Amino acid sequence: MLEVEIKALKEELITLRSAVSELTSALLQPVTVAQHDAIAECVGKEAHVKVEPVDIPSDKAKDEVVTREMLQELCTTIMRADRSKKDAIKDVIAGYNGATNLRMVDDADLADLFAKLKAV
Repeated sequence: MLEVEIKALKEELITLRSAVSELTSALLQPVTVAQHDAIAECVGKEAHVKVEPVDIPSDKAKDEVVTREMLQELCTTIMRADRSKKDAIKDVIAGYNGATNLRMVDDADLADLFAKLKAV
């Protein structure tokens, strides 16, 4: 009787070891965006990741000229951190004469837009 239970336990141990090995190798492989979205969809809304606020390096000079590339980078960083802020970003950009993208914002408003986007 004990021999049968020991054999069953050994088989379970082998199965568990192989599962742990597969999980470990899966953790070492990078996750693509499509895989991340699929995982998030499977998990549902219950598993939210706590997102820390995005910090922009403060070593930039106050009188530095803000470019559209800087704004695009900021928008991308915010979106990657929290995709739910997409509509908020669009609303902030639309506040500049109904702009639908960064190219439509006047050059004089870029610094102000940068400050507002940092606050999103």
